[in-house]
Amino acid sequence: MLNRRNLLPQIRDSRGSTLAVTLFLIMLAALSAIMMSRTVLDQARLNKRRRDLARAYYAAQCGPQLIKYWGLDDDTAAQYTPNPAMFLKGTGATTFPTLRASLNAGGFNITADTFASMQTTGLLRSDHNFDVSQLYTLQVRPLSAADTAASPMRFRVIATGQCANTTIRRHVVATFQENPSISGTASIVLDAALLSHGSAGMTGNARIHWGEAWSKQTFSVDNKSQYGYLSSDPWAKYRTEGTISFPSTWKLGVGKDLDDLTRVQPGLAPASGTYANVFYQHQTLTWPVFDYQTFKNQAIKLGRYYGTDASGNIYKGGIKDAAHMVNLLTEFGVANRDAAPYNLAFIDTVNGQPPAADGSNLATISAAGTGLGLKGVFWIGANLDANGCGSPPSVTGKDPDGATSALDKIFAEGVLYVAGTASLGGNAGVYGSIVVERGYTGGGTPDIWYNYELKNGLNYSTGPVSVVGGNFTMTMQSNY
Repeated sequence: MLNRRNLLPQIRDSRGSTLAVTLFLIMLAALSAIMMSRTVLDQARLNKRRRDLARAYYAAQCGPQLIKYWGLDDDTAAQYTPNPAMFLKGTGATTFPTLRASLNAGGFNITADTFASMQTTGLLRSDHNFDVSQLYTLQVRPLSAADTAASPMRFRVIATGQCANTTIRRHVVATFQENPSISGTASIVLDAALLSHGSAGMTGNARIHWGEAWSKQTFSVDNKSQYGYLSSDPWAKYRTEGTISFPSTWKLGVGKDLDDLTRVQPGLAPASGTYANVFYQHQTLTWPVFDYQTFKNQAIKLGRYYGTDASGNIYKGGIKDAAHMVNLLTEFGVANRDAAPYNLAFIDTVNGQPPAADGSNLATISAAGTGLGLKGVFWIGANLDANGCGSPPSVTGKDPDGATSALDKIFAEGVLYVAGTASLGGNAGVYGSIVVERGYTGGGTPDIWYNYELKNGLNYSTGPVSVVGGNFTMTMQSNY
């Protein structure tokens, strides 16, 4: 009995402590649940804010892209009202006259002045027809008064995106400049894939496609076996103001490949007629002029001027030191040219003077292989040796009938003007045209594919050859 009497208080004390511990644990669990719920809610709010910031950012990104789209070409710009002239391209000093006036006035708020409906409809809409986010404001401003005076076609775009039903906004600031163009040179018409003011020679598998090859002096063709492709290429022709030199694999006589090599068309009857309309001698041809000072001035204006030294090194801005030395393909090379705009570059002579008649101020520039290719108009005040350019990527080409196809191993797309001699070998193909002052040789497999639109001069159907893909390029971007 005594023991039981002593045990009861202990049990009662134990029950009291158990209750206290249980209550404490319940309170701790409730507090943990509250804290966890708060954490989850905070995380949800953070995620929602991140989502809304991302949506606002994507909407703001539409601003620079719209500027690029509006600047595609004059036909595109003309669709926009009430002020399409802002993006219409003029001539000379009044290029983009309305844009220039806007910049000089200190800024042009497109949203307020031209495209006010953007603020109410938004640019990004969901499938359920309510705004996800919108381009809230879009402004075009000069970089500075001094910069605008020096280069009027450089400007800043400030775009603000806002998420729907919130005040969350993101801002994108992008710097634009006019794509390199060759103003004043639309009269330069390129009627052939190859135009050599000196002699010209084709050996190995080097061939002309979709156009003609011209020479002012002797044109040396390869063995007859290399010209079987002519049966499927009615546009390929070889013309010279001098004579064509045929190797012995070409048979002469009645019913043969050629007859009487003194005639203008040695392939006419009584020859077989297979080559009747392929080879032309003693021609009077009209040659394009790539004026040294015109191209040089344009390149300097657009920051696309380069110099050379006697060793054939290339220097950006013409500053001949190690810091400014660049490689031809590394500096100008493009991996995917179908998606890239046309470039413009002027590579000057060794002494920065027009090419000498004897070629004494022309270095030799070599193209070393990088797996990249050129795209644009390149005025090269040197000799060009492109016999080691690796395996450049393919491009999409269009024949005179408008049919497109992939052209393999194209070293250059556009126009190459070479003030000295040019030697293309290996895989150094060209899509467009190459103009050479002092003579051309081609060996290996450097096929030259003519771009038929060059018959219209350096203006393609969608704008100047160097600005296909847009009048403006975005050079720098930041966001906050």
